[in-house]
Amino acid sequence: MQLGAFLFYDFNKKIVLEMSVYPELISGIVVKAGDVVIDGSLKTQLKNLQLRLEHGY
Repeated sequence: MQLGAFLFYDFNKKIVLEMSVYPELISGIVVKAGDVVIDGSLKTQLKNLQLRLEHGY
């Protein structure tokens, strides 16, 4: 399924995609729609793993 179609089903609105490249994300995708942010970047996943390891959960 294409990203636009997937987001249409989640938000039930017409989706216009804009693409930008941010090397600091390392890999992955970040979707921003109004106040909603879906962060699937490797940078965030690594940061979350670091926090879990530091805090033991």
